[in-house]
Amino acid sequence: MSQIKREDISKFLVHLTKKYNDNSAEDNLFSILGQKTIKAVNPYCLFHPIFDTMKFSEILKKKFSSVCFTETPLAQLSHLTNNKRRMLEPYGLVFLKNHLLQDGASPAIYINTSGTNMRKFLLNKFRSDFKDIKTYRKLKSIAPNYLAKIQYYSLINIISEKYNFTWEREWRINGDFKFGYHQIFAILVPDRDDFISKAKEKFTKTKFNQINKIPIISLDWNYEDIVEMLAIQLWEQET
Repeated sequence: MSQIKREDISKFLVHLTKKYNDNSAEDNLFSILGQKTIKAVNPYCLFHPIFDTMKFSEILKKKFSSVCFTETPLAQLSHLTNNKRRMLEPYGLVFLKNHLLQDGASPAIYINTSGTNMRKFLLNKFRSDFKDIKTYRKLKSIAPNYLAKIQYYSLINIISEKYNFTWEREWRINGDFKFGYHQIFAILVPDRDDFISKAKEKFTKTKFNQINKIPIISLDWNYEDIVEMLAIQLWEQET
């Protein structure tokens, strides 16, 4: 895929963590690194509020869950973490977009329904496509393209006066995202030294050595800071 040289288009996709249940954003980052998996915890699409009224099984509901990323350029990510509605924090992982495209990543689809019947149409279409389907097993048995159908609907949201997150430049992968350390372009944390100190305690020596080879950067840095730190880390690894 050819790269377009524009500062507003990033070649990276970033997964930012946040507090979830009793785990802090930092704890969740360590958990993701330890398991080498970003778990698809929730569905974020337009249709998830009607899953219960359609009597979907828990397994079928879970199939619509996605992992979220942002295409926001690295130097602009602080705009996301400063937004209180989303509660994202300056912890996360940076991946090359081209690699995630191979894993099925797609931009979230936000549709403006103002002045139209689009919302009603989409909900009716979803109800029609899943009529008499309450379990994942039933869907698999009658729909040869069942995975594509789930992935498609899991990407769709609408824009309204009260709900508009197009500014997040969101991408999604349907289901859990498993990765290797070699796929991580950078780790995002507020304090590199503090992260390294905690990582030494949390991980085995072998796993820590693998993680410590990954560039560790901060959202507060500009591109010059990032280049400088990448150079320092490279020198440290060679000495």
